[in-house]
Amino acid sequence: MIIGILILAIVGLIAEFSVQNITTVSVSLLYWRFETTLPVIVCLAVLLGVVMEQLVRQWMARQSAKVKKP
Repeated sequence: MIIGILILAIVGLIAEFSVQNITTVSVSLLYWRFETTLPVIVCLAVLLGVVMEQLVRQWMARQSAKVKKP
């Protein structure tokens, strides 16, 4: 129940952030340049961070598994 309320609060904050920051932002990365709204950029950055964190965890688990093998 508490987790559901917490998730609902986070979704509400994300919705409020999206409504208040609808301005268009220009993003340049190496040779790419595109324009999108700020909430999209923030969500993509969070998603990229989650993916990178999972990749590092998997890599660290493999490294520790190699060390434990005799």
